[in-house]
Parts: sequence; structure tokens; C-alpha cells
Amino acid sequence: MNTTLDYSNSPTPEYRFFVHDPQGNGFMYFTSAEARDQASVDIIRAYLDDGWDEEVEYVVAGEITHTCEKINEQHRPDVIDAEGNDAEGQHWGEFETMCDYGLIALPAAPESGVTIVMAEGYEHHAHQGIPGTSFQALNAKANAGDL
Repeated sequence: MNTTLDYSNSPTPEYRFFVHDPQGNGFMYFTSAEARDQASVDIIRAYLDDGWDEEVEYVVAGEITHTCEKINEQHRPDVIDAEGNDAEGQHWGEFETMCDYGLIALPAAPESGVTIVMAEGYEHHAHQGIPGTSFQALNAKANAGDL
């Protein structure tokens, strides 16, 4: 794999495009679909030895649309009684903040079109996605020269 690729091990609004390599680095997050697709070529090629390792079918890629973030955050009130409770009876103990967690939608990424990355042997083929078709059908069409 190209070790000069800029990626993160966790998703952020900036690093929202991912590829998952179950036998390699696990989830890798990129700043663009193009960078993710570039990394996926090497990841997929790593599953080719004398033949294809069937685990290659577990390599997946996508875009993060939501991340889990703090919601309903409350800061510790200035007045806490001897038992650690506020005026409403909420027990704070030693906590400075309290919150819940939930999925928060990320702002939409700029539209760059859907790209399907396919590999046959050591060749790399990229084609625009065709709505309503599966990856296997697209791969078969690409291999037959129909795309």
C-alpha cells in the first residue's frame, strides 16, 4: 500500500470517505472519494496471490453521513449541595458536564459522482456508477468490455 496517503483512523467531517480492509488496516478514512478509491486499488491487489483470496469480497468503501457526538450537554451548576445535587435534585457527583450521545448528520460533501472501482488481475478499471445495478453486474460488464 502507498504509505504516503493522507488518511485518518477515525472519521471526522473532513475525513468522511472510508475503505475497510479486514485483513489490513481495518477502517481508513480519507478526505475525498478519489483518495479513498486510490487506496482501494492497492488494498484489493493485496488479496491477489496465485488467485484471488475470497476475503477480498469483504473489502467495502463508502461515505460517512453521521458521527456520534455529544448532545444535550449541560455544564455543572455553580450551586451544588453537600450531597452533590443541584437545585432540581440532579446528582452531579464529581462530573463537570453531563450529556447524551446521538448521531449527528455531517454537512453534505460536494457532489463528485459515484465511482465504482474494479480490479481484474493487476489492472484497475474505474467506471461511473449505473443506478440500479450491482457491483457484480458492473464487474461482469467491465470484464466483457461492455462498459
